Amino acid sequence: MKRKHRDYQESLLESLKDTKEAIAYLNAALADDDPRIFLLALKDVLTAQDIDISSFAEESGITRQNIYRIFSTKGNPRWGSLTSLLNVLGLQIHLAPKKNESFIIDKKLHKRLASEASKHGISLNELINEKLRH
Repeated sequence: MKRKHRDYQESLLESLKDTKEAIAYLNAALADDDPRIFLLALKDVLTAQDIDISSFAEESGITRQNIYRIFSTKGNPRWGSLTSLLNVLGLQIHLAPKKNESFIIDKKLHKRLASEASKHGISLNELINEKLRH
């Protein structure tokens, strides 16, 4: 069972090296009701993109200890800290109305769509949105 988890984590981190995938992943995490999910996703992106925490801390103006505290299970960053972190990554938060539509994609379909998106060089979210428009 541990091997499957490690395979997933390795695959996830590999996909998050791509900026578009990382942004789609972070946006999906923002949609979750639990704010800690976004912090975990942000931590995954930092890991995938091999960002050095010491230099990241220096650029953001936040101490390394505070960055580790932000990404801990009890992390609850202040707005200024969060925007500083995102700024260093060249990202910003945008607001949009909540979508009332929700649907569940089974695992086989998800895998097929992810493969198709990869072949076209776009994120899974972009592919799904494109298919929903047609």
